[in-house]
Amino acid sequence: MRKLSLLITFLLFACHSSDKKIERQQIGIVYKSDIYEVIKSFTKCNSNSSIYLTEEDYSYFREGPMNLMETIKVKADSIYTNEDFKFIEKQIASSKIFRLNADLLNCKQVISTDTLDKLHSQSENIDDFWRNLRQKFGKDISLESIGLPLFSKNKEYVIFSSTTYWGPHSMGSNTTIYKKINNKWERVRSLAGWVT
Repeated sequence: MRKLSLLITFLLFACHSSDKKIERQQIGIVYKSDIYEVIKSFTKCNSNSSIYLTEEDYSYFREGPMNLMETIKVKADSIYTNEDFKFIEKQIASSKIFRLNADLLNCKQVISTDTLDKLHSQSENIDDFWRNLRQKFGKDISLESIGLPLFSKNKEYVIFSSTTYWGPHSMGSNTTIYKKINNKWERVRSLAGWVT
């Protein structure tokens, strides 16, 4: 009986330890638990919603006309240190490996970028893409693309970026800095925002 009790104790401890390892697993240079805590704070996921989540890898902000690091340096130089800027640059570089995990969000409404890319390649144009998307996921679907949350080195601040697509010619985006105050993320400053 004593051996059985020791075995059960060992198994419980081993299972508990492996859960902690998964929780502390990193995406790039930041822990998954920190990333998903932020995403859960700023997104809503329920089975009645027509909003599906997907991920954004910041390629537009690295290669496009709007350079995210330059925007951060101009609009938030009083918030961040040089160490923070270096830390954020590393996170942006690792954002291409970021993939939303539906299980960690407790959300079944996640569409991978691979699925969206496949639908896009099967479509002749943007209107055709939205027709195909609505056939597959429902006529009222909208997409919310989530960027990898970008933390200051001490994790006191985070930059959260999301773009919502309501249709082929209707979208809006917001990139905002938040500060953690009393275990809650409070808006500090908007870096960019637009609606079409």
